[in-house]
Amino acid sequence: MKRILTLAAAIACLPPIPLASREVVEIYADADPREFGRAPRREGILAFPFSEFSAVKTLAVPDPDGFLTAVLIDPRIVRSLETFLTGYRERRLAEAWLWLSPAAGRKIFHYYDDAAGLRFSFSAEEPGPEILAVVNRFYAGDRKTGDLVRRAYRENFVLRIHSAENLIEPWKDSLSFPEAMVVAGLIGNTDQPLWGIRDGKGLLRDLPEKIETKTALSLYHYRPIEKNEAAYLAFVRRVRSMEGSFPRNLHHLIAKGFRVDPDGAALLPEETVSRKTARGADLVLLAYDVLVRMGYQARVVSLGGDPDPPSLITLFREGERGDWGALTERDFFPDLAADWTRAPDLAAGKSISWRELDPDVTFRSRKPSWTGRASRP
Repeated sequence: MKRILTLAAAIACLPPIPLASREVVEIYADADPREFGRAPRREGILAFPFSEFSAVKTLAVPDPDGFLTAVLIDPRIVRSLETFLTGYRERRLAEAWLWLSPAAGRKIFHYYDDAAGLRFSFSAEEPGPEILAVVNRFYAGDRKTGDLVRRAYRENFVLRIHSAENLIEPWKDSLSFPEAMVVAGLIGNTDQPLWGIRDGKGLLRDLPEKIETKTALSLYHYRPIEKNEAAYLAFVRRVRSMEGSFPRNLHHLIAKGFRVDPDGAALLPEETVSRKTARGADLVLLAYDVLVRMGYQARVVSLGGDPDPPSLITLFREGERGDWGALTERDFFPDLAADWTRAPDLAAGKSISWRELDPDVTFRSRKPSWTGRASRP
């Protein structure tokens, strides 16, 4: 049943839900598609807790061109996403996967938060004459306010929704315009100046800063690539072009595409890429080198003593939170532990001794160099 509630009733009727899910997305119940979502009366509100998004399906809008709305979004968000996603099939940022798919001359951004079960897609554009006509008609008798609203529309983009979740009528396999407005309200600016467009939640407002931080963490030049740069970068691009987990795909290409030579000489990662043959330790160090350049946190430890070459494992995670994974030249272990010092034992399946390697010094000296961190079973 469609819920049309006043604001007070909407909040009062919300059931107790976890703190992380108490945020509510609200739109006006009489959002008019002929006015690109502007509600002529603002008499009722549809309110949806974040927790409800995981219980419904994501559907494409029936119009192949998407539902155009008058909901504003900051252009910096759009430009940051373009920069972040161009050349990638998909990328993870904080809690969500993001990807870009051009269609019919538009750049459509896809957002998927797997933990929250939230998935939608949108594009953004400068307001066209049809939306500006809505603004002009409404403020025809109030030039001063109209000028302020028109300025806001000149300085922002408007949202076009291409897929959304069927929150209002979940029993149907088609998406309505109000359901598209829910997504527009979720990601639109927190200040919507046009009378009849409810303020958005600004879900993506921190994206430019997050993208800048992630780019800064991606230490592309933390160590100069001494030789074979073109081959090395081509290898990284190949991993990036694959769907799914970047670390898993990286491990797969190394495990399947490189031969282990236990008697080989110590190699730099860029030498390993060109030769396709290396010691197992150098294959693990290649994975470390690529992950660091791609912005992952990474560490390398030697397992069970100090053989020559050492038996190495690379530990990794994306960002500052989440679990550490691990990989060797043969095995891949996702999401082992929040504390990296527990990951070696969990990867080995038993309590073992290990020492942390200093990869940077190891690369320079071409022999193992250790930090002070160690563990004993």
